[in-house]
Amino acid sequence: LDPDVLTSAFCATQPTSPLETQTGTQGRRTVDAETTANTPKRRIVIAYSASTKRGINSQEAKFAQVEATIKSIDPTSTFLGLKDLTPDVTHLIMETGSSDRVVKNRTAKYIEAIVRGVYIVHKDWLDACAER
Repeated sequence: LDPDVLTSAFCATQPTSPLETQTGTQGRRTVDAETTANTPKRRIVIAYSASTKRGINSQEAKFAQVEATIKSIDPTSTFLGLKDLTPDVTHLIMETGSSDRVVKNRTAKYIEAIVRGVYIVHKDWLDACAER
């Protein structure tokens, strides 16, 4: 698949916030401050997609580290590990196996996440969020 096509498909399937309902003068969505204050925060539920070729022990250690990072960002979040995507999953962490972050293995979980509009992120995203 062409990376540009994947990128545009990925961007087009991202869920929009329910707060982003009005359109500004330049066609950008705007957020109503009153709506923001009255809207409950959406719970973050994260799943992980990784190659099963690695040993179970190394995955368990990695998942413990990922879960600790997620909990440091938002204690109310949930980390599902390698389980299937549940209806409440908001983010899917994909391993790329390379520094260019291009997904090499387009798994069924990856395709399902695209179709459902789940945010697809790299583990570096978690690290960047934890640093904030």
